Amino acid sequence: MELSFLILKQIVSMFLMIVVGYVLVRSKAVEKNLGTFLAKVVMYVVLPCTIVDAFQIDNDPKTFSNLLFAFVVALVFNILLIILSYAFKSIFKMNEIEQASVAYPNSGDILIPLVTSVLSPTMTVYCCAFMVVQLLFMFTHGVNLLANDSEKNLSNILKNPNVIAIVIGILLLAMNITIPEIVGNVIDSFASMVAPLSMLVIGCSIANCDLKRGLAKKRTYLIVLIRQVIFPIIFLGIIKITSLDTFIQDGASILLILYMTVASSPAATIVNIVQSHDMDSSYASIINVVGVICLIFTMPIMVFIFQMFI
Repeated sequence: MELSFLILKQIVSMFLMIVVGYVLVRSKAVEKNLGTFLAKVVMYVVLPCTIVDAFQIDNDPKTFSNLLFAFVVALVFNILLIILSYAFKSIFKMNEIEQASVAYPNSGDILIPLVTSVLSPTMTVYCCAFMVVQLLFMFTHGVNLLANDSEKNLSNILKNPNVIAIVIGILLLAMNITIPEIVGNVIDSFASMVAPLSMLVIGCSIANCDLKRGLAKKRTYLIVLIRQVIFPIIFLGIIKITSLDTFIQDGASILLILYMTVASSPAATIVNIVQSHDMDSSYASIINVVGVICLIFTMPIMVFIFQMFI
């Protein structure tokens, strides 16, 4: 109960940061393209620094087993999400954007700031485990689903700043290398900006879309309900039935983070993929925005339910 309350408080704080970004753009205090600039800062500097910083932990057998567990579970979870998306697509007659929105949760600019603030910066390594597996699927299955385009997918994965940061972080961990203090202070400083900058980006994005139309579209709430409530409940049942939390000593803590990822709003990368292929991104943006707004209510409830049963 205490953790879900802490998450609620942090999400409310993050939502207020979103409001700041929204007001800045809507009041024309800043240019409309501020969000694009900040998004690049977050993608190419802040998130990679946060990821590298997260891997500055003790290199011991326990750390290795925890990471291996996280990667294996992340792989299984991503496969199950894709399978479930096809099942629900048939039931609810979803289009490709709707299917991708339920299949791919936001494992980066929402979850990393949340886990960093509420749990611990070092716990974001488990977000990274989910993220790298998800990116492999997103730039293969996801791109083919949305745009029927299989070209340069491997290149997109390898050039992704977060994947590069994860590789650097793993190498530093494997070789037991500690980043020098001066460089470490710079990385820490950028990493501390992850929550406010990420939320400002989302606020600017909301300000640039038709929010009234998005909130009035009933179909959007169905997609968000499936993504942020129904799927997490299904996964909770799987975790409970398989006793997955008992597989290793820190299983419950690791699964909580991976479960929070499953319960997150639709991935912002979906919007980016749609935009990059000259498709209509307005509907994808609306689903993303409504998902972020609803996350204020859904995430604390899902975490509370997780704590009740696991």
